[in-house]
Amino acid sequence: ERAGGNVVQTIKENKVPVAFLVILLVQFILIIIDRALYLRRNVRGKLFFQLFQVIVVHIWLFFVLPGITRTYVMN
Repeated sequence: ERAGGNVVQTIKENKVPVAFLVILLVQFILIIIDRALYLRRNVRGKLFFQLFQVIVVHIWLFFVLPGITRTYVMN
């Protein structure tokens, strides 16, 4: 019940985290780019776009996010 109360209170206060909004906006833009490449039947462009996404996600997960949270993978 405590967690549910926090969600309701956050919605009532109209406070949405900026990081959440940025992530939603980035995902929306990536979906639009993906659909545009699909509609143009640009297979090579779609391949490079997918590779770009994979590289960026891995850089984010293995380098940027651990640096932000100061949690690193130990041996």
